[in-house]
Amino acid sequence: MDHQPIEMLDATALAWASIGLVGWLVAYVVIIRRGLIDRSYGMPLVPLCINIAWEFVFGVLHADQPPMNLVNIAWLAADLGILWTYWRHGRAEFPALLPRWSFVPVYLAVQVLALWGVLAITYQFRDWTGSYTGWGENLVIPAALIAMLLRRGDTRGQSIYVALATLVGSFALVPLEWRITGAGPLMLFLYAGFIGLGLIYAVLLHARFRAEGKNPWTCF
Repeated sequence: MDHQPIEMLDATALAWASIGLVGWLVAYVVIIRRGLIDRSYGMPLVPLCINIAWEFVFGVLHADQPPMNLVNIAWLAADLGILWTYWRHGRAEFPALLPRWSFVPVYLAVQVLALWGVLAITYQFRDWTGSYTGWGENLVIPAALIAMLLRRGDTRGQSIYVALATLVGSFALVPLEWRITGAGPLMLFLYAGFIGLGLIYAVLLHARFRAEGKNPWTCF
């Protein structure tokens, strides 16, 4: 897939991209912080494994051009922190239908499938910038967060700042992605789907904080 080198983009596009990159890093850091405070985890297993796979592929295996490869590695390091909270506290929420000994094999299976899927889409569509897999992943994240919030019925491991940082972070990356992929129907669907689900998650999470008698703006 042809793409425009990041150093050739204008200052405005680069500024928006910087906001997006920092926004997602902030979201990861807050997820780790809330996981440590609440003794829980704030990212469901499937999107977490896709994140790790994507960042490994485009930070190490098929490294993006600098400085994006370094950003992807920074994201990967943050996701490994989130993974630690999952390993530390995930057993408490492991499905009762599955034997306890399968906790590690289930993680490994999901991680292998995530890596396989990212690589398969990358090679099939020559998606060397990770645009389709990255934005597909973005669509999975708020959907999984909504499902986790509804399943738990509480705000453990979560923060309104994560919802807002991911929304701002991804929205700010749209101008850069527009330069890379254009405004095809698939990308427009992924943009709209992520923003729509992200807003729904933010509203539901804010309401849940209020129902618990907590100020959502002090939980970060």
